[in-house]
This record gives sequence, C-alpha cells and structure tokens, in this order.
Amino acid sequence: MSLCLLHMFGVVIYRNCRCSRAKHLIHSWIYLRLQERGGMSSFEHEALTLKYKLDNEFELVFVVAYQKILQLSYVDKFLNEIQMEFRNKYKDDLQVGKISRNFTDFEATFQRILKETEAASREEAKAPK
Repeated sequence: MSLCLLHMFGVVIYRNCRCSRAKHLIHSWIYLRLQERGGMSSFEHEALTLKYKLDNEFELVFVVAYQKILQLSYVDKFLNEIQMEFRNKYKDDLQVGKISRNFTDFEATFQRILKETEAASREEAKAPK
C-alpha cells in the first residue's frame, strides 16, 4: 500500500509510493480533483484503487493506493488512523500553515500504523462469526 498526503491545492506534503504506477495514478487523481471531475472517495484505474480522506480543517487529502485485486477491508480504518496520527503529531505546524517542512520523519509512523491495521484485520478475520 502506498500513501500520499497532499494539501488540497495539490502540493505533495508526504509520499510513500512503492511503485511508479501508483505515483502516476496519484498524479492523475490530483489532476482530476483539481479539475473537479472526481467527487467520489475512491478511484480505480487498471490494477490499482485509490481511496482518499479529506481533512477540511487543515485542508489535507490523505490518499492510499493499492492493488485492486486485494480488496482490502481495512483501508478506511487505516486512513482514519493515519489522519489522526498526522494531525496530532504535526498540529502546531499545520495550524500556522507550515506545510513546506520535511515530513519524512512520518515514515516510521506510517509503517507502524500499517502493520497494526493489517494485524487487526487478520485477527478480525480469524474471529468466529
């Protein structure tokens, strides 16, 4: 799974893209959003799916890209967790509009939340219904 965090005006704040196709798709999605053609919370193209979550208070967009065939059930939970963690960690910077800083220190947080969310999803799938 890849994550891209942008300002609503298209400035990329943080990116963890694992493949060039995901990068290209995210840029295509940005273009569509800027042209106001895409109002959905997900976007599919060839083998990839993009889902996003808006943060209106700080004008942020959290976008994840993953292989469509996987049909991941935890993406919405992951987006919520990432949004809350990012907001909490960088609230002071975001309140003063400091979005041009280097957010590469968020990588460890991204990896931790991804692992936790994937593990919780596996445990949930194992639980008797």
